[in-house]
Amino acid sequence: YMEFSDLREDLLKLQTVAGVNCYTLDEARLNSLVHIKSYSSTQISWKDLVPGNNYFVEVKPYKYDLFEYAEGMDLDNRKRYFKTAPQNLIVVGGGPTGLLTTLHGLENCLRTGGTMKLYEARD
Repeated sequence: YMEFSDLREDLLKLQTVAGVNCYTLDEARLNSLVHIKSYSSTQISWKDLVPGNNYFVEVKPYKYDLFEYAEGMDLDNRKRYFKTAPQNLIVVGGGPTGLLTTLHGLENCLRTGGTMKLYEARD
């Protein structure tokens, strides 16, 4: 885009602003993600299940079954119940596209209690 004279000046201004505010923007995003990880959990107590709603139960690690809760169901209080199953994401490729994909998916993974892994294609 730098060869277009009408875009060059605006892009250079944007580059300057991005460079100046980069640290502050990174800190704000990090604070937002810490807040999401600390306070957003989809895990719910078996006592708080509402009849007629769908929930997920953890059968074994990383294996969840969907069920509809009905009044009087026999529930195991040792199992973990979720409103939404944890979302896990694996991204292969550590270039700019892989990094951006990871950043876009990170919030949903943290919100649901899932994990995210970024692998370099050469690993």
